[in-house]
Amino acid sequence: MGGYSHWNEALEILQPSEHLYFDLSSTLQFIDVDLLRKFLDRFGENQFFFGSDFPMWDPAKELQRLLSFGLAEQTLKNILHDNFIRYIEMRA
Repeated sequence: MGGYSHWNEALEILQPSEHLYFDLSSTLQFIDVDLLRKFLDRFGENQFFFGSDFPMWDPAKELQRLLSFGLAEQTLKNILHDNFIRYIEMRA
């Protein structure tokens, strides 16, 4: 999400774009729900993918972390599945 521990700078400097995507890998254990919501609001939930960074992190634990943020069902569906499908289809 813009570089480890540089999330506030990423929010300030990066500009929303249909070509800018964020991977949640190696991020969820270091941020809180408010920061995640700032990113989702600024860049749009369709620009985010779920990544586990396996084998560095345990995919089940990473998924549990994401689910613990209490995001809306459609937001989770987008992050976990739909966004990646759209991304792949655009490049086919």
